Amino acid sequence: MERPAVNHRILIGVLIILYAVGLVGFSQESLQPLFIELVPVHLLVVTVILLYTTHPLNTRVVIILAAIGITGFFAEVAGVLTGLIFGSYSYGPALGVKLWDVPLLIGLNWVSLTLASVIIVSRLSFPAWIKALLGGSLMVFLDLWLEPLAGPLHYWYWEGGVIPIQNYIAWMFFSVLFCFTLLRFGPKLTSPIAGWWLGLQIGFFVILNGVLW
Repeated sequence: MERPAVNHRILIGVLIILYAVGLVGFSQESLQPLFIELVPVHLLVVTVILLYTTHPLNTRVVIILAAIGITGFFAEVAGVLTGLIFGSYSYGPALGVKLWDVPLLIGLNWVSLTLASVIIVSRLSFPAWIKALLGGSLMVFLDLWLEPLAGPLHYWYWEGGVIPIQNYIAWMFFSVLFCFTLLRFGPKLTSPIAGWWLGLQIGFFVILNGVLW
């Protein structure tokens, strides 16, 4: 059965509203506890919107995305347990239900960031490995703005409050690996909102850094 068509401008509008409301909520100290509780819902909604607009979303793509999500989740489990991958850190309450001290949504977050980045770089006429490097760079660029906020927003906490360079190296490794996997083994993917989707996330964290620091 075909999915009913939804004007992508409406979905972009929904994303803009969600991030604008989030900026207001996280900027107000009195509202932060409520908005921290809503983070899992927000992540689920924006991921569903991205997946809904992705074409083709066939069995092969779903299998690849599932493999990326599972690999990303267990990389985080190993990272939290050993401190050897990303550095020494622990997850806070904001990202919801945990398994082995890692939020289940982390796997989904790796999936959505990889998917959006791959869709964006797929428009370029470069070999897959160069596209993967560019896609991974987009993901690490987002993380550069996210990391200073992770503690205050109770996403995760770094030991001693210091973000290690090791974290960004590991992020780049997994980001490039996941992007290359999707580019190499999946079909060419499109979404009319992928650029907006990732751009709004980056803009959200850039502005929030300015507001909270």
